[in-house]
Amino acid sequence: MSIQLTRDSVESHFQQLLLLSHDLEKSVMQEDSDPEQWLEIIDKREQAIGHISEAIDQGFVLPKEWEQQYAKPYLEIDNRVIPLMQEKQDELSDKIDQLKRGQAANKQYGGYSGSPAYGAFFDTKK
Repeated sequence: MSIQLTRDSVESHFQQLLLLSHDLEKSVMQEDSDPEQWLEIIDKREQAIGHISEAIDQGFVLPKEWEQQYAKPYLEIDNRVIPLMQEKQDELSDKIDQLKRGQAANKQYGGYSGSPAYGAFFDTKK
């Protein structure tokens, strides 16, 4: 994962990171958003962060103006998106729990051949 340490190449990774962060925010804000899409965008963001980290590890010094231009907006987006993602994850967990309870009830009353019980009870032990 070796990259050239030019200002333009590192800046392009910052630009990509910020663009992907905006894409993630748009995706999470959609009413019917797909968590799988979130994961794809997050993976791409991780790659951009990895390239930036590698450049820093190799001695690249980040210009001060990049903090305002890239780092601050990136962090602001993360601060808005992460709670939304958590909220949607909680909603999805609740829906999954409801489905599991419904499936458990269906299994419990599965002897009725899929038709719902109509409330009559027949005592077969007499």
